[in-house]
Amino acid sequence: MQEPPFMLKAYQESFKKLLAYFPAHWKEEFNLGYYLSTLIFLAVSVYVNYTYLDNYTVERWLQLGFGNKEWKFGNEITILFYFLFYAIPYYVTIFLYMAWHRNWDMLRSGEFWLRSFFIILVLSFDAAFYYHTPIWKSFESPAARRLGFKILGNMTSILGIFLPLFLFYMWRDRRRMNSFYGLSFKGFDYKPYVILMACMVPLVVAASYTEGFKNYYPTLKYHHIRSLEDIPIWLAYVMYETVYALDFIWTEVSFRGFMVIGMASSAGVASVGSMSSVYCYRHFAKPMGESISSIFGGYILGVIALRSNNVMGGVFVHMGIALLMEACAFYQWAI
Repeated sequence: MQEPPFMLKAYQESFKKLLAYFPAHWKEEFNLGYYLSTLIFLAVSVYVNYTYLDNYTVERWLQLGFGNKEWKFGNEITILFYFLFYAIPYYVTIFLYMAWHRNWDMLRSGEFWLRSFFIILVLSFDAAFYYHTPIWKSFESPAARRLGFKILGNMTSILGIFLPLFLFYMWRDRRRMNSFYGLSFKGFDYKPYVILMACMVPLVVAASYTEGFKNYYPTLKYHHIRSLEDIPIWLAYVMYETVYALDFIWTEVSFRGFMVIGMASSAGVASVGSMSSVYCYRHFAKPMGESISSIFGGYILGVIALRSNNVMGGVFVHMGIALLMEACAFYQWAI
């Protein structure tokens, strides 16, 4: 049999190394009862959200319950609701892990409670961060306000996620970690992630023909900004898509970086499943297919992050898929 070309062989070897992470992880973590009970919990959560709650975000739950459209604008009660929203999947999954593995050590670990409360609070603060509202509301035209809302909304993670995580890193983890929660090009091999992206292309293209996808993407609708006067439409999209893509850096640092690599010292391999559950809930405002796929995508990227101690692969894949979805949405709109 003829040997594959050198470059192709290098990609194959890198991908095999990546796949080897999973048997090693399952040897430590796998328990059929844990996996099934976690999937049942998430399946019920997804079903309830998309069947009975009409894909509501936390802000919309608050509006339904209190009839106040201003709850989301910097009101601290929204942060509390988001904290409960993320704490439920996180601690339910942790409890299931401990119960099925008959290991309750995390309950007695102060470090586990400190780190888990901190990251859930950070995610809640970021989700409820609407303190930039006065800026985009000050723009004169509706199109400029919409563009400002979308661009600033993708930049708030710098304050909502990066800053608190960086301060925590400098306080607790700087001496024991060789990178900022896996955000490093050192030792990063991009080749297996090119293969992962190639596998995702047909799935994303197929999903782009569904009604839920068309309703949600592109994330900045043309009819919202077509009346822009100060800058060309193409420049508006370049600006928006740039900050939209860069925002996934902080998604990976928070979920795969802190919730997996940062939590591994106190939660061990349980950090992957608990992160995947929260990651699923994070997608509840998006099409149902994304919420379901985020469980498996989050798990895969979590295992890779834990075993490689690096999140750059997740950044690469996440950015690539996000921009591919946007491109497919524009294609669907054009035809």
